[in-house]
Amino acid sequence: MKSLRDFIRRGSAALNCVLVFGVEPCKCGLVFDDVVLDRRLSGETALYKILCSGKILWSEAMKISVDHRERASGLLELLRKNNVIIEVQQLPFGDYIINNSITIERKTARDFIISIIDGRLFSQLSNLRKNCLCPILLIEGNPYKIDVDMDPAAIKGALISVQTIWYVPIVFTHSKEDTVGTLLMIAKQDESYMDVVPLRGGYRPKRLKSRQLYILQGLPKVGPTIAKRLLDHFGCVSKVMNAPIDELMKVDGVGAASAAQIRDVLDRFA
Repeated sequence: MKSLRDFIRRGSAALNCVLVFGVEPCKCGLVFDDVVLDRRLSGETALYKILCSGKILWSEAMKISVDHRERASGLLELLRKNNVIIEVQQLPFGDYIINNSITIERKTARDFIISIIDGRLFSQLSNLRKNCLCPILLIEGNPYKIDVDMDPAAIKGALISVQTIWYVPIVFTHSKEDTVGTLLMIAKQDESYMDVVPLRGGYRPKRLKSRQLYILQGLPKVGPTIAKRLLDHFGCVSKVMNAPIDELMKVDGVGAASAAQIRDVLDRFA
C-alpha cells in the first residue's frame, strides 16, 4: 500500500500533476478551478497538492456527497469554487452528506411548506432519524413569506415538532450562497470536532440506575432518552454492550446507522 500516488497529466492543460497523500483509496471527484476529475483518492479528507505552472498549492479537501437531484439547484457550481471534493450520486436519504457523517435535508422555504401539506416532511424526518447518524434540516428562505397560503401557527408548530419531537436540528439560510457557506462551515466544524473528545462534565452519579444511564450516555448518539430505553429493553449495561446490531435496532430511536456506530466504538481496537 503506497502513501503517495502519482496521477498522469489529463484534463486541463494547466493541471500538470496531482499528488495525493493518504492510505485507503475511495472514489471521489477532485475539483480544480472549473474542472472536475474523477480519481481514486486516498482518505475521506485527502491532503493533496497541485503542481500548476510551477506553483505548489496545498489544500485540505472536505468531502461532500450530493444527491443527483440537486444538480438543478445551482449549489454544485458554487461548491466547486471552494476546495471541496464533490461526489454526485443517488443518496438513499437526504440531499448532502458531509464527510460521510452529517446528512443534510435541504428544502427551500416553499418546498418546506408543501412538504407539510402533502405529508412528505415527517416521513422524511423518520427516515433521517432511523438511518442517519447526524441529520440536519436546512431551510433556505423564510417559510412565513412565500406564495403558499398556510396558517403561521401551523408553520410554527411544524418547526417546533421537527426539533422537539423528531430531534432534528434546523438551520436557516437566506440564499444559495448562504447555504453553500453554511455547508462549508458545518464541514469545517465537523473536522475540528473529530479530534475532540466530549466530556460529560464533572457529574458523578451515586445511585445504581443513574450510574448505569451515565455509562450508556457515553455511547455514540445516545442521550438520556435513548439510554433509558436501552436499559429498559436489555435490563443491564452488560447486555447492552454485548448486543448485536439487530438487537440494538429493536430499541425505539436506534436505527441501523446508530447501532453500527455503537458496535464500532465497542468492538474496534484503539
